[in-house]
Amino acid sequence: MMNTVFSQNLKTAREIAGLSQKDVSARVGVAKSTYSLYESGKREPNISTICKIAKVLKISGNELLGTGSSPPYNDLLTKIKKLDNEDRAVVEATINGLLLRDKYNDK
Repeated sequence: MMNTVFSQNLKTAREIAGLSQKDVSARVGVAKSTYSLYESGKREPNISTICKIAKVLKISGNELLGTGSSPPYNDLLTKIKKLDNEDRAVVEATINGLLLRDKYNDK
């Protein structure tokens, strides 16, 4: 079985992307039940599927696998979860603003 780092990183990256398991599975082209098994660590995707998932979640395959220089989102997500709703809304608004800025700067 794949280590739990992958399944934890997969779930965390999906949550941060604001996607459901159904959303990711549809975009990757696998059954939702199959994707759910990836997140639970009961099934391993092949390299091609890991690449597709990484592209959908906008994260590197190395970060998903936990072979990058640091865990991708775990520390940040833990900190955000500790915030109250008002502060989380500020963080979300800031991130959305940055994403919009980046979107329009790419054109």
